Amino acid sequence: MNRREIISILTVVFICLFLTSTAFADGMIIPRPIPGEPIPPYLTIKYHRVKVTINNQVATTEVDQVFINELNRDLEGEYIFPLPEDAALSSFEMEVDGKMVKGKVLDKDKARAIYEEIVRKRKDPALLEYIGRNMVRARIYPIPARGSKRIKLRYSETLKADNGLVKYVYPLDTERFSPKPLKEVTVTVKIDSKIPVKAFYSPSHKMSFKRINDHKVKGSFEKTNFTPEKDLILYYTLSKKDFGLNMMTYKEKGEKEGYFLMFIAPREKTKKTDILPKDVVFVLDKSGSMDEKGKMENAKKALKFCLSNLNREDNFNIIAFSDEIESFSKGGLIPASKNKVKKARDFADDISPIGGTNIEEAIKRGLKSFENGKNARYLIFITDGLPTVGITEPEKIQKSVKENNKNRTRIFTFGVGYDVNTHLLDAIAEENRGYPEYLKPGEEMEIKISSFYRKISNPLLSDVELKIPGIKVTSLYPRELPDIFKGTQLIVTGKYTGSGPSVIKLIGKRGKVAYNNTYEGNFPKVMEKNDFIPRLWAVRRIGYLLSAIRQKGEIKELVNEVIKLASRYGIITPYTSFLVEEPRDEKYRNGKTPAPVGASRPAKTGIFSNSAKEESGEDAVQASTQIAGYKRSNALAADSEKVKHVKGKTFFLRNGFWTDSEYKGNEKITKIKFGSKEYFKLVKDSKLAKYFSLGEKVLVKYKGKAYQVNP
Repeated sequence: MNRREIISILTVVFICLFLTSTAFADGMIIPRPIPGEPIPPYLTIKYHRVKVTINNQVATTEVDQVFINELNRDLEGEYIFPLPEDAALSSFEMEVDGKMVKGKVLDKDKARAIYEEIVRKRKDPALLEYIGRNMVRARIYPIPARGSKRIKLRYSETLKADNGLVKYVYPLDTERFSPKPLKEVTVTVKIDSKIPVKAFYSPSHKMSFKRINDHKVKGSFEKTNFTPEKDLILYYTLSKKDFGLNMMTYKEKGEKEGYFLMFIAPREKTKKTDILPKDVVFVLDKSGSMDEKGKMENAKKALKFCLSNLNREDNFNIIAFSDEIESFSKGGLIPASKNKVKKARDFADDISPIGGTNIEEAIKRGLKSFENGKNARYLIFITDGLPTVGITEPEKIQKSVKENNKNRTRIFTFGVGYDVNTHLLDAIAEENRGYPEYLKPGEEMEIKISSFYRKISNPLLSDVELKIPGIKVTSLYPRELPDIFKGTQLIVTGKYTGSGPSVIKLIGKRGKVAYNNTYEGNFPKVMEKNDFIPRLWAVRRIGYLLSAIRQKGEIKELVNEVIKLASRYGIITPYTSFLVEEPRDEKYRNGKTPAPVGASRPAKTGIFSNSAKEESGEDAVQASTQIAGYKRSNALAADSEKVKHVKGKTFFLRNGFWTDSEYKGNEKITKIKFGSKEYFKLVKDSKLAKYFSLGEKVLVKYKGKAYQVNP
């Protein structure tokens, strides 16, 4: 290291020594204090905008940040931006006194030395997060009083395609640094690929996506007054086949079972002959309660929208029910001709709310309509009340539906308002390969049902199955694979036992023709990338467990499994509020040894919230909606003040220590002083560096050893 480099490092360290608060977006400005004056406060971030363009796997990322100096005097500072791994800086723009300042790129070794010095001198381990990355650095002066400083940079990287799966990461993890939420955060992504893009997915953030065509996709994420918590991760898949199937896996060394995440998506450009004809029966509640608050008028509008969007090759029927049953077509399904659809719309206009609610007979009549059907079959059931006429016992209604659904029709239930039996509607949908939806008071029924119908209007593959010879696949979610529709994608999680390459067979029906296609798959013995997959699988698994508890009661084995999964992966459930409480045992209250997760908190039954037990009412609808959210989850829950997820591990705050969920309390602990030679020797391991970046007090179990960092 030459003299100039040593001086540069010492300059940064000197600045950090006087710093108590720092502004971070993805870059940070470290203000220099003036002797004898108060230490300058952090700089407020006006906005942070990111524009990503991915052209045939070459990603160009443009970052635009504005920092605001809220003091009445000018500031001097140092700007630092940790570049993603393997990224190359192509431009850096910042105007100072009419001149453009250039940023200098430091390689990983030089950047590491700066990060470690800042950690050591400021006692701020958070910067260990960036060890292993190059660094952009620039001196900034002046930052005008009550003024702002705009910084723009651009970097490029080549994204690798792993068996058709491409990953992009933008380092957005700033929660532990930023004292204030960012006023604006915007990330836009444009993907352009010669090979057709099939699926696109972000496990980290709720991004919105718009497919332009088979080769172009746009995505965006936008928040105001937002504190970023984790890196933004985006996956997309490439395939020339009609249905793309791509997979990623995770399996820890020494573990018998691994996890996989699979994406199945159709091409966007389709011929009319690719769209499967479907048979649809609409079963609409017209009982007296539907007359309230315009429910019937909204239901009619939704029904007429669905009728107008039937394809000419489809067949349909309408069943309107109260204590009596009225069918549009007495003979069952009829073709969706222009004339028939017009008459059906007139029939819908004439429906008047009156009488009680005979749910069992209505669904039975609807299912009978499918007796002569040969296409993909869907029954859409809309009700706002409890069964009051005919068979009213929920168990008997469930049994009747199951016995009469010999054609394996998919049933989708829509509960309108709070006066519905959520247990019954949930069970009918889930036992018949559909799912339940609920419309709360004030929600637009027409919009919600219309949106749902758009998704199922153009089926491309029905009766979907997966077969993987030579590999044992268990705990697949969703359990019943849905049909695949134009413009949709299917995300499947599961466990696997065994290892090695294997073909993956996608089986289904395209009308009367059987569909069978094979894809190359690999199930490795060890794969420690993609560590988010087990947590996503656990969220879905918990959804099914909670659903079973609602239906069957608080069986101890089910409750124990919910607690076990929630404790391991830091998932908040009705049973795991204790995860963020301090332990009760006195032996863990001395402040020297953090408690293992769940210490002194044995599994209990009888603590499931009343909302989950109730069959109807606002709490019941809320519980059903939450459980459905677990089951269909594609994104990971955000970290909290007392729960963090780092590199496949979950940490809970215990007596001031960030404690690994895998620590059981009986392991031998190696204690390490924060900032010691041993400490910095250990953080040469990039995984330990990320674990230690949580704070000055950390307890982590790693490679069979328990390490406890103390101040």
